[in-house]
Amino acid sequence: MSNSEFGWELQQTKLPDTFYSSTHQQPISQCLVCEKSLLEEGTQYFIEKSVRKYPEYQAEDIVFEYAMCLSCAEKQRKELSTESLQKIEEFFSERVDFQSRSQEFLEKSGTEVAPWLARCVITNKPLEELEEYTLHAHCQGGNLLFTFMPYMISGEAMDEIADLLSEQTLGEIDRFTGKYFTGPPEVSEILKKRRLILL
Repeated sequence: MSNSEFGWELQQTKLPDTFYSSTHQQPISQCLVCEKSLLEEGTQYFIEKSVRKYPEYQAEDIVFEYAMCLSCAEKQRKELSTESLQKIEEFFSERVDFQSRSQEFLEKSGTEVAPWLARCVITNKPLEELEEYTLHAHCQGGNLLFTFMPYMISGEAMDEIADLLSEQTLGEIDRFTGKYFTGPPEVSEILKKRRLILL
């Protein structure tokens, strides 16, 4: 990965505990799909973590979390329909200038992670006002990379993305979640709303 790929000098920091496994309180060490070790130096991967808050109880749950190596992520994207991928790309390009966003945060906040996750990258709603959201990170070994990630997406924005997807893609997402994610009925019900978009 070259700096010129992003238009700025690539920055990284030790993976913050925000992206740790909620079960083990440690970095996620294996790819969800191929079980490849992720913490070796130079190994790139992505983390997605979905959170649901319960304001009335001042509590929150992790709906799902996983890490996926770069190779498996690319393979999973190829399983999505061309139509869906095009619509997702158009959706993001119309809503977010990722390059400008990343350059701005690097100039203002450097490698302090919290500001990158403070507002939905699509709606700009602040984290404290959201009941559901997902966190996304691009990592390498034990470090968080500052590329177009990290970012946070609200449940509202994820619903907008889900509405763009073809039946083929929705079927692939259902197959994926059915294979890799299990849990109590309330978790299954949330997953049926297709919060997992494989971005």
